[in-house]
Amino acid sequence: MRYLYLGVFVVLIAVLIARIPAAVRNRESWMTWLAVLLACLAIMTLGPVIPIEVLDSWLGGTNIVWLVQCVLATFAFWAFAEAAKAIDGIGAHPLRTIPVPVLGCALFTLPFFLSRNRGPTVEHFSRVHAYDLTIYVSALTYMAGLCWIVGGIVRASRGHTAPGHRLFRTGGVAIIGGCIVEAITMTVDHLRIGNPALVHIAYWGFDVLFYPGVILIVSGMVYFSIRRISRACRIRRRADNLRKIITQNGLPSLDDEVGHPADTYTVYSLLIRINDHRILGNLTLSPIEATLVADSEAWVEADLPQMIEAAG
Repeated sequence: MRYLYLGVFVVLIAVLIARIPAAVRNRESWMTWLAVLLACLAIMTLGPVIPIEVLDSWLGGTNIVWLVQCVLATFAFWAFAEAAKAIDGIGAHPLRTIPVPVLGCALFTLPFFLSRNRGPTVEHFSRVHAYDLTIYVSALTYMAGLCWIVGGIVRASRGHTAPGHRLFRTGGVAIIGGCIVEAITMTVDHLRIGNPALVHIAYWGFDVLFYPGVILIVSGMVYFSIRRISRACRIRRRADNLRKIITQNGLPSLDDEVGHPADTYTVYSLLIRINDHRILGNLTLSPIEATLVADSEAWVEADLPQMIEAAG
């Protein structure tokens, strides 16, 4: 499984580095970048880069690294959920929702510290100590919190047909499915009612579902980032073409148009200026210019109502 963890870690690091410029430029991208950063740190606690024995020794031993992993994962998925809600104007309110991960962490941290024998550092701590009621309760509480938070990602993407939303839904369902498999397997293991060999195999179901689910959600974020960049480039080209029509026909350009990023409202205001001058007889469009204007008008008619609806 260490190779699986390493593969997930490499993908997350690549996305983290690639999204630094977007996080610096765009305030809305900051939450996604934070989510990927927390996910990277959570995967690191599994030992793909630094052995967990070393990490746990830095934290004082007795498998504190497992608790840190749970806290990081909880806040990572909360950040992913907030980033997903912000996409397409769904609306994100981090300060309002942050009590959810804080409460979740408090609920699974308490039974963890009530355990009297957490033993030496081990991989898959919660599975090895499934017999311990306090660790069993801590692990199940942690996974229940994840299911609640990831369920928010699935709910936010419901009814949307964009490929990115499909990735959110598929990844979210896979993560929730992995948590359910882990919870059932841990329960069987805790009660000692199953064949140990079959229980060991069943635990693999979590890894097979959970970590690919994480990659799918991150891929959805990447999709929307690429779409946002592509959209910005198209809008900038439209605005530049309309400005060129204005300047080439000897009409003055407005100072407030210079140095500002183009958006749908910029294109809309440029179209109004062009049509006003056409009505006044100050501007006659060539066939190519008329096609550009008509195409931009059709695009604004389709896009502007969506922006107004999202803002409202």
